[in-house]
Amino acid sequence: MFYYYDSKEEYKSLENVTINCYSGSYAEKYAKENDLNYKLIDEKLPACPPPNMLRAEYSSEYHQIRFRWDPINGAEKYGIAVYLSGKWKVQAYVDADTTKYVTPKLTSGQNYQTVICAKVNGKLDTSALNSRAFTLTVR
Repeated sequence: MFYYYDSKEEYKSLENVTINCYSGSYAEKYAKENDLNYKLIDEKLPACPPPNMLRAEYSSEYHQIRFRWDPINGAEKYGIAVYLSGKWKVQAYVDADTTKYVTPKLTSGQNYQTVICAKVNGKLDTSALNSRAFTLTVR
């Protein structure tokens, strides 16, 4: 990936290349293992899957919703939270290699505010949950 062929058809390493990456990411690990220059980005890794990474399927027979999301780089596990009785409650935790969750039976005709957050570097980011939440409507 960071090599090229020269005029003699030999591999040559690219010089003066710096990989910009997040702390704890695969890119940082790759750079360290291959003695490549890298610079850590100060921004935090995404704490929850953006809407374009989330998919949901509803089962009208069981009144359940199955979520699937793309993995978050560096996630150790995921927390699924629901807004109930005026506060956020973690409904479940799943391992980092599990990027799906099936809700318990839900009440028909109800709306549920939900958020999925990744635990990264030992911390589950619970800041600004209201702005990151999405609404589920059970039919």
